[in-house]
Amino acid sequence: MKKQNKDFAIIHNTPKGQVLITREPEDEHEIITIWVRLEDIGMAKFKMTIKDEDLADRAFEKYKDYEVTKTAINSVLNQEYL
Repeated sequence: MKKQNKDFAIIHNTPKGQVLITREPEDEHEIITIWVRLEDIGMAKFKMTIKDEDLADRAFEKYKDYEVTKTAINSVLNQEYL
């Protein structure tokens, strides 16, 4: 049975719109997904599958800090987007 964590979503309001970060527990791993709207392109989805629940807890906690989220998105997009 899947268990639900207390915190399962984070929303950051940015100058370019909102960034949504979700966390979903699965049977043997956790899924953390970052959703960001890209101007004139559409929606981007960055999905991480993490097997270690402790590591997933730490990662999700870090994404509560907007600067960490901003750095992750800019790194993946290879540009200063946020």
